[in-house]
Amino acid sequence: MHFEYSIKLALHAQVAYETMRDHIDKIIVYLPNIVGMKILERRDTGNSTFIISHWQGKHVLPDIIGQIIKVPDMAWLDRAEWQNDKQICNWSYEPFVFKDYIRMGGTDSYTQEGNETIVKIQGDIDVNFLHYPLIPTVLKNKINEQISGILYSLVEPNFITIYKGLEKYIEASSGGH
Repeated sequence: MHFEYSIKLALHAQVAYETMRDHIDKIIVYLPNIVGMKILERRDTGNSTFIISHWQGKHVLPDIIGQIIKVPDMAWLDRAEWQNDKQICNWSYEPFVFKDYIRMGGTDSYTQEGNETIVKIQGDIDVNFLHYPLIPTVLKNKINEQISGILYSLVEPNFITIYKGLEKYIEASSGGH
């Protein structure tokens, strides 16, 4: 499933980009669906910054999915390559559970338009539980569709929340100026 969104921020593109890259661990206080986040690795190489972080989320899942996925299992690795000359971040998420069945990755690009930043988010979600052994064959298509739908429905609101959290963090850091 492919997705594309654009979010307008009342920030300068360079400030938005650099703050997301360098202070995402401080922005999480503004993200209600995130329990915790920890930077595991950071490497600066040439014109790129590579960051691997561990995220712990909390989501309410429908009953049929909630029987399989428990809330403490809502954790993932975020692997991000920040291309500093282009102000682009290529990312992929690797869930701790079902990592062989769920793939998600994409790109965030930051562009200055007047006094605003346009963050264009595009990516893909690939869910394939058709070969998952613990799901009865008769339910595999339905479970696959439900999980795809749930993940797809969470993408846009979560990105909006992250970027609104960025604005709040910058406002709080600048003393409201």
